[in-house]
Amino acid sequence: MPRFQLPPAAKKADDTILLPILDATPPKAFGTGDARSLFMLDDEYTNLNHGELSLSTGSFGSVPKAVHEASELLSRHFECNPDRYIREEHPARVDAARAVVAEHLRVDQDTCVFVPSVAAGMATVLRNFSWTARDVIVCSDVIYDTISSSVKEICQGDNSPHRSIFKLQLPLSHSSIIEQFKQHLNSLRTEMEATSVKAGTPPAKIVVIIESITSSPGILMPWQEMVRICRDENVWSVVDAAHSLGQEVDLDIGVVDPDFWLTDGAKWGYAKRGCGILYVPYRNQDMITSAYLPGLIFGGPELSTRFVWQFYWSGLSDPVPPISITFALKFRQQIGGDKMIQKYCHELAMSGGRRMAQIMNTTMLDSAENSGEVVANMVNVELPLSHTIRPSGEVYHLFSQELFETHKVFATCFVWQDKWWTRVSAQIYNQMDDFERLARALLEICRKIAKDRIV
Repeated sequence: MPRFQLPPAAKKADDTILLPILDATPPKAFGTGDARSLFMLDDEYTNLNHGELSLSTGSFGSVPKAVHEASELLSRHFECNPDRYIREEHPARVDAARAVVAEHLRVDQDTCVFVPSVAAGMATVLRNFSWTARDVIVCSDVIYDTISSSVKEICQGDNSPHRSIFKLQLPLSHSSIIEQFKQHLNSLRTEMEATSVKAGTPPAKIVVIIESITSSPGILMPWQEMVRICRDENVWSVVDAAHSLGQEVDLDIGVVDPDFWLTDGAKWGYAKRGCGILYVPYRNQDMITSAYLPGLIFGGPELSTRFVWQFYWSGLSDPVPPISITFALKFRQQIGGDKMIQKYCHELAMSGGRRMAQIMNTTMLDSAENSGEVVANMVNVELPLSHTIRPSGEVYHLFSQELFETHKVFATCFVWQDKWWTRVSAQIYNQMDDFERLARALLEICRKIAKDRIV
C-alpha cells in the first residue's frame, strides 16, 4: 500500500530541528547540578514527582531543554505555513515518529499511532468493543481515575458490561500478584460459565485492563506474565503502560503480544505533553472503527492503512507533541541511554525510599520475596500519620501548600489500605539530599496535621 513520502523541504527542516539535540552535552554525572541544568526546573524547587504540579496521581513529566528547543523550532516551522505543514508535511513527520517509536518498542510501524493521552487511547479502545450485558471488564482497585471513569461510563445502562475489581493484597510480590490474578480470573470464569449455562447463552467475553506500573501506589506489576495468562485463558488484555516508557528498559511489545498497549511519551520519556502512544496488533485493527477524537484525512485513506490514517490529526490540536518523541528518544541516547538512566533512577529510588522510611520511622513498600521487584523509579514510603485522619480537601490542601510554599519540594501523598503514603519519583536530576529534604518536610507536616487533628 502506498505510503507518505517526506518532501525535500521537510527533510531539510528536520535536519535543522535536530541541531539542538545533536549538540547536547551529556552530564558529567547524574544527580548533580550538571544533570539538573538539562531541565528547566526552578532553582529553588526540589522536584520529586517528575513535573507534577498538583496532588492528583500520575506525573506530568518534565521536558528537557534540548527537547523543548527542538519542539519550539518545529512549531515555528509549522507556523510559517500551517496549511502546507498540516496538508503536506505533518503525516510524513508522524510516520517518521511512528517508525522511531516502533523500533523502540520492537513492533511494526503500522501497529503504532499517536493519541493525546493514555486516557484518550483507552477510551478509544474500550468504546470500540461490542459490549453485551454478559461481558465483564476486569480492573484493579488502584486503577487510575481517568481510566476508571471510562470503565464506569461504559458499564452504565441495560446492555452494558459489568465491572469486576481485582484487589491487590499485601504483602506484595510479583509471585503473589500473579497468584491473586489467576485466582480472580478463575473465580470470575467459573461464575460466568455457570450463568451462561443457566441462561442458555454462549460464554461472554472478559476484557482485562492491566497496569504495567500503577499510579498510587507506584507498583511495578508483573504485567508481561499477566498478559500471557490472559492469552492462555482466552481473555482480552488491554495494558495501561502510561509509566513504562522511560521506566522500563528493553520493551519488546511484539514478543509480549498484548491485545492493546498504551503508553505516554511525556511522563518519563521526556517528550512534550500530549504524546500518547497506542499499539494495536494487526489482528485487532479492524475493531477500531473510530478514534476517540475522529481524525481528519488529507490525501485519502489510500496513503496508509485505514487504522493508521484515523490518528494523524484530529483538528486544532498541537501537531508538535507526537513528533517530540523523536527528539526525546534521541536525547535519552545522548545522555547515556535507557539502561543507564533507569539504573540510576531505580537505585536512587530504593536507597532514597529506605532513607526516608528511616527518617520518618515508617516503612517502605517493597517485596519481601525479592527486594526491588515492585519498584521501578517510583518508591512508596509510609507517612507517620494515623489512618484515623481521613483524606479530605483540607488535608490535601495543607500538604500541597506546605510542600510548595514552605518547603519548596513536592511528592504526591495518598491513602491506600488504611495507611498514608507518599510516592516519590527518582529522576536523573535528583540525589539523596532531595529524599532527605522531603522526608523532613513531610515529618513536620504530618506532626502539624496530627496536632491540629484535621479529620
